[in-house]
Amino acid sequence: MSTESRQTMTDTHPMDRQAVHDDYERARLTFHRLIDAASAADLAKATDGTRWTNKQLLWHMLFGYMIVRALLRKGHEVLEEGIPPDRVTSTGTPPSTSTSIAAS
Repeated sequence: MSTESRQTMTDTHPMDRQAVHDDYERARLTFHRLIDAASAADLAKATDGTRWTNKQLLWHMLFGYMIVRALLRKGHEVLEEGIPPDRVTSTGTPPSTSTSIAAS
């Protein structure tokens, strides 16, 4: 992919890295504040609308955050390498040459 195409692709949806970082930092601080303020009894209570306890829900939220963060990092690497998003497999990696040829 040419530099011009890559610039056009990324300039179409500019990302404010500082705003993303600030949002992650806000979420991290909020998460820690919730954990620090919760008693063992609070964490053991059932949540509204799920079959989980508050502790289980917070764990799943943290786990989801870690997955999304890894996927965003991989997506950014793919864009930096100039690989079109439609040429990336569901694992976040470019398809092999043989797959690329077969798909063409």
